[in-house]
Amino acid sequence: MNTIDIGPWSFRAPSDWKKVEGVNGIPYLESKDGTKGCYIKALTLGRTYSSATEAAAYLQGVHERNFVADPKAKWEVKQRSASTAGATASSILDLLDASSNYRVLSVVVAAPDAAVQLTLHDYACEDYRASVQAFEPVATSIRGPRSGA
Repeated sequence: MNTIDIGPWSFRAPSDWKKVEGVNGIPYLESKDGTKGCYIKALTLGRTYSSATEAAAYLQGVHERNFVADPKAKWEVKQRSASTAGATASSILDLLDASSNYRVLSVVVAAPDAAVQLTLHDYACEDYRASVQAFEPVATSIRGPRSGA
């Protein structure tokens, strides 16, 4: 696993995932075989939310609406959860389109004025449990925000 720093945030990604050109300038890591990937967004929020929980829920809600708006996809919500730890809040959204063998795991960690969002994609999700195990170390490794970064 390699540590990836983005703004005041960090997380761990598999060593064989390499940075490739992302969409619209959003950093993207991809597995050597191209079956898994991760979009990375570090955000300074345009306004300060009343709580980290509110910020995380807002960002995750926008992300979810964008996915479910796709008329070609048949997304099933496998997990939706929220938690807090100190001054940050986390929101997890796990989507699966079984007919396409496509899984998306969105993890948001937010403070009231900043956030990071990792969107992990499994483009060949034939074994949901194996995909969960593959993404779990990345999803749980997010740290931050560090002050002054």
